[in-house]
Order: sequence, then C-alpha cells, then structure tokens
Amino acid sequence: MNKSISSIDMDKIISLDDQIKTIAEKIFKFTDLRPEQMDAINYYIRENKNTLIMIKTGNRNSFCYTASSILFDGLTIIILPLKIIYPKSRISYGYLSVSSQETVEYEAKVCKEIALGFTHLLFVISEKL
Repeated sequence: MNKSISSIDMDKIISLDDQIKTIAEKIFKFTDLRPEQMDAINYYIRENKNTLIMIKTGNRNSFCYTASSILFDGLTIIILPLKIIYPKSRISYGYLSVSSQETVEYEAKVCKEIALGFTHLLFVISEKL
C-alpha cells in the first residue's frame, strides 16, 4: 500500500539549514558557519534567485557556491573576476571553466556536458562576459 504525502513523518524530512550544516561538517570539515553563508545559500535555494556574494578571499566563499550546487537541481554559475582565483576544490564535484584561453572545441564540450546534466558548477572568468 502506498503512503500518501500527508502520512509522511515530517520529523524525518531534513530541513535546508540542517542539510547545509551537514555539508559544512561532512565535506568541508567546518564546525561553524557564518550567518552570511547561510543567508546566501538559503536565498539561492529557497527563493531560486540569482545571488551575488562578495566575500574576501579566504573567507569560505567557495563553500557558498559548492553547497548551493549540491543542493540545487541544476547548473550553478560562478563568475570569477580573475583566473588567478580559480578555486582548488576540496571535493571531486564536476566543474568546468570557460575563459578566453579555451578553444572553440572545449567550449562546445562544456555546452554539451551542461545540456546532458553532467556539470553542476560552471566557472566563468569575467573576461568571457
């Protein structure tokens, strides 16, 4: 017999905040999060809105877009001002970058992988905009 949605034990559903905290603890090994990080991720996921995050280098900005891309069912695009700050990911989570140094063939490969749903993070260097 199938259970209806109304009969699901709501205590077993994990809140978005708890999911974010679990990603922080299990993947990034963080024991705490900054309020701005929670706000940015919540806004992006709950409101489904483009989100601009301006955090100094070294202040866990990569956590915001990585956690968002894990929780979001779709493509997360990160625009970087310089290639020099291209992230060194702590996790093996498929991502590609597009910059002026890439060939047309590489850009076609990126587009194909996005269309097929293989890429969850796309880093775009601002010179490409």
